[in-house]
Amino acid sequence: MISLQNKNETQPIDLCLHHDSSTIYVCDVGRNVFEVFDMNGKLQHVIDDQTTKKFQPTSIAVAYDGTIIAASHFNHRLQMYSPDIEENYHYKQYKLGTPGHNIHEFYYPAGIAIDYHEGYLYVCDRGNFRIKVLRPEGVCERVIDLVSYDEKQSPIAPIQIAHQKLADQLVCLVDKGEAICFVTKNSDG
Repeated sequence: MISLQNKNETQPIDLCLHHDSSTIYVCDVGRNVFEVFDMNGKLQHVIDDQTTKKFQPTSIAVAYDGTIIAASHFNHRLQMYSPDIEENYHYKQYKLGTPGHNIHEFYYPAGIAIDYHEGYLYVCDRGNFRIKVLRPEGVCERVIDLVSYDEKQSPIAPIQIAHQKLADQLVCLVDKGEAICFVTKNSDG
């Protein structure tokens, strides 16, 4: 078990594993930081610069190359932190998306997941009732709209997502957490 730092405003909200480096990344929305631990629970690094503090990260994923992708439910966008090979734990930062309802915009982005086989990023665009499929360079390739198949055809809000490698499908926790939705990875809705 890893004991997290207990400081004022501590509120860990999401975590992910980077299998190649055997590290654990924790997203703390209360302090607006990312913490990096080794598999023995030793704190390796804290990302807590001014950009991160304004960003208010609420979800995190790490790509195969060590790039951190974070979503901010409060700021309606993603932020990418690309590792600088020259310097240990120094990241180049990139803003990805703006608030809105168009293809390259987000409205309350929630959970995010990486397809390590193909490098795609899956984003629960909760307020727009869809999953966005982004290529590794951050360009939106397509959108998977989520709608119920009952007579009402009600929109479904995805809140957390995982890529199921063996079945090559996406698994989403939806709405207020009362259902799980299975979506074929190459689906359009």
